Amino acid sequence: MGLKGKYVRVLLFLCFFTFEAAAQEFDIKKISTNEGLPSGQIGYVQQDSMGNMWLTTYDGLIRYNGFDSEVFTVDDGLRNNIINAVFYDSRDRLWFAAESSGVGYLQSDSVHYKRELAALDSMNAMYITEDESGSFYFSTYGDGLFIWDGQSLNQITTEQGLPSNYVWEIHLSKSGKTWVATQEGVVVLQNNKVQEVYNPENGLSGWAAYSFAEEKDGTLWISTSNGVSKYDGENWEQITQINGKDLLYVYDVHVDSEDILWIGTESDGLYWYEDSGYTHIKKENGLSSNYIFSFYEDNSGQVWVSTDENGVNIFRNRDFELYSGRHLSGEESITVIHQQGDIIWLGTDSGLLSFDGKEVQEKYSFPDELAIYKEVWDIEELPNGNLLILNNYNKLLEFDGQNFSDYGSSISLPFMFIKDIHLKDNALWMATESGVTKYDYRNEDYTYFSTEDGLKDNFVWSLYEDDQGDMWAATDKGISRFDGDSLFTVGLGSGIKGTSTTFITQSPNGKYYIGTNEGFSQFQIEDGSLITAIKNFTLSPEYLPEPMFMMFDDQGQFMVRYQCRTAFL
Repeated sequence: MGLKGKYVRVLLFLCFFTFEAAAQEFDIKKISTNEGLPSGQIGYVQQDSMGNMWLTTYDGLIRYNGFDSEVFTVDDGLRNNIINAVFYDSRDRLWFAAESSGVGYLQSDSVHYKRELAALDSMNAMYITEDESGSFYFSTYGDGLFIWDGQSLNQITTEQGLPSNYVWEIHLSKSGKTWVATQEGVVVLQNNKVQEVYNPENGLSGWAAYSFAEEKDGTLWISTSNGVSKYDGENWEQITQINGKDLLYVYDVHVDSEDILWIGTESDGLYWYEDSGYTHIKKENGLSSNYIFSFYEDNSGQVWVSTDENGVNIFRNRDFELYSGRHLSGEESITVIHQQGDIIWLGTDSGLLSFDGKEVQEKYSFPDELAIYKEVWDIEELPNGNLLILNNYNKLLEFDGQNFSDYGSSISLPFMFIKDIHLKDNALWMATESGVTKYDYRNEDYTYFSTEDGLKDNFVWSLYEDDQGDMWAATDKGISRFDGDSLFTVGLGSGIKGTSTTFITQSPNGKYYIGTNEGFSQFQIEDGSLITAIKNFTLSPEYLPEPMFMMFDDQGQFMVRYQCRTAFL
């Protein structure tokens, strides 16, 4: 169906939660009447050259600077507080259309109306756009389409071939065609004349067409009263159901800068489409409302989703899926995840949980005689199938599925502050606060690595074995890599956000990810000794920036745990 999937799905586990009956959420900022908007019904969104966001409402035109909002109303020169459309043009003017009041524009906070456009003054303009030549297009509710070239105003109605005078949106395609969405189908204009008409009888999925979105290759998507339609220039495809659910009214579609399709439904939230299929996002996943009106992508790549009920939603990181404290069914704080066949073991601050993908099955806690401190820091799998567990007081325990035993005593483990463990080639590797320690099962002896041996720093947070069999150490001052028993440092290079490292992992396709004190980054090795960021990921300020663990599951989902900043206040 086109549209290339370019995202790694990231599951972010935040604060205290369990998986039981949990629905994933996303990193969405909500702005509604609670944040000072005069109305919860938001129509269109636009961004100006100063970075301000403009929102249309039934109670005026809103300017939002990221912190505060300012409302322009009839007191400021508008003819009506019901704003139907907004558009920022090539001359830094903010155009708006008000209910039964034509169109005007704001410039330097002053309202202006063009006498040349007085014919629109009593009409309901619904959409405004501008072509490369500077001509403006105004759709209206009941009076057709108007095109203004700066000198003359040309009206196109059913008399000139429109299937309906109720016009919703205009799209200026890459091919140079002008597409017009009406209540009775879509038309294609060339030289301001109707050339083609499409409706359910020749390709469109619904009679009423509302909006357009175009992929980089020119494929066109159209939202309709019966799902969405796709047109590749020759063939039509109708999508009226997704995963067995009827789409019905879809008011907007959007193709973002990553060529991901967004579909906004009348009352059932939104969908993303990429190669991996459809993702359905509703209120339970973090949206403020299931009534989606329009999409807008700002200069930073954030997609704004306006709703017809409860404000606007800003998708700050489409990559992130969140699990948060709202899904608590207990008081456990998840510290680590380990997958063993069909079982996912969750290390918590009070022991172990077994999770089958839907709900927690069993809870296990360390006996007091083995460990007073119950928090799990790491989980590995021993050759005999038992779990090797590191707790928060440097205790190594073995778990056979029912019972715990003291594993550290069986290998005469000396006391050290252990941060992470890893089993590789008949050896147990341990990240400690004084370097890396390796226990060889064959020789039953210990080898120690420190800065004197080339380690970047002696405070080692974690270890990772890559798909080449090399061992990595994430230290407080950067990362180091083992090749067999030799050790060399790989320095932080250009583009990496952060000065210290916490975790390293790899995706199923071999790409590296590094956790730092400022988030995490996808990176590549250059010249064997330098790493360079491909993409950096950061969360919003309410979370502490350092990942507490990172891993990919068998389905290629990237799981990251963050801690809420408020947990430390």
